[in-house]
Amino acid sequence: MRRGAESLAVLGGDLPTRTVEPVLVAAVLRMAAGEIEDYPRVQIVHSDQPVALPGYVSPSVVHLLAELMENATRFSATDVEVRTSHVTDGLAIEIVDCGPGMTAQKRAALNDLLARPEGADPRSRLREGQIGLLVAALLAKRHGVVVELYPDVMGGIRAVVVLPGRLLVTPAEQSATSHAAAPSHTPAAVPAQGVPTVSAGPERPVAGLPRRLPQTQCTTGGDDTGHSRGRPDQGDGGVRPALPRREAAPAGHVPAPALDVPREPVGPPSPDLMARFKRTRPAGD
Repeated sequence: MRRGAESLAVLGGDLPTRTVEPVLVAAVLRMAAGEIEDYPRVQIVHSDQPVALPGYVSPSVVHLLAELMENATRFSATDVEVRTSHVTDGLAIEIVDCGPGMTAQKRAALNDLLARPEGADPRSRLREGQIGLLVAALLAKRHGVVVELYPDVMGGIRAVVVLPGRLLVTPAEQSATSHAAAPSHTPAAVPAQGVPTVSAGPERPVAGLPRRLPQTQCTTGGDDTGHSRGRPDQGDGGVRPALPRREAAPAGHVPAPALDVPREPVGPPSPDLMARFKRTRPAGD
């Protein structure tokens, strides 16, 4: 499922996710065989090559080889052999099956697809369900890898993948790359910002950090009553002044009624109150 999604991404112009460290070619072959359903039928021989592939190449080569191995197991009833050998241009990987083979015309057409994948129609091959070789060809072209099909002398097809020497990493280069990428465990000295430099000479005193002194009785300042304006818990003689208290009401005291309680009129009514008010009112008001 994951490889199918990656194949669609490759058709869209993307590449498989890269790794960080180089991967040995023997590990690349095992990873490619593990990508297919019939992986028990893939026999890897002569895979002890002491070379590796960089992290930006190995995932693409794994996917490429997996597509070729899947085609080989699909058209062969027997086991599929995978061999590696050094060649002039780099490293050759052979995938040999013992299937019925194919005609020269069909083999030529597939080799043309592997050499020039940009001329193929991805939509038509996707409708036919034949995108394996197209994906392998696109990945090979991205990294300058050569893929070609040959007839095998024992019958069947021999797919040859040639990895150029510029993509191969030797054990010495791999070790140097690992040491260069390994982080140092010694913390770097970072100069402190804002810390004064201390000289060894006796004529320059060391400026230490300020320290808090223990609290003492505050005697500075005063108010009109003669009490010091120190902390509340440190008054005169260290005794806290007493807070004011409310005195109790005397016996027989009647509290004033609330404002919203109606009062009874005091004294007899005055019918001529308004007339007397008007007579005493100054003229012109």
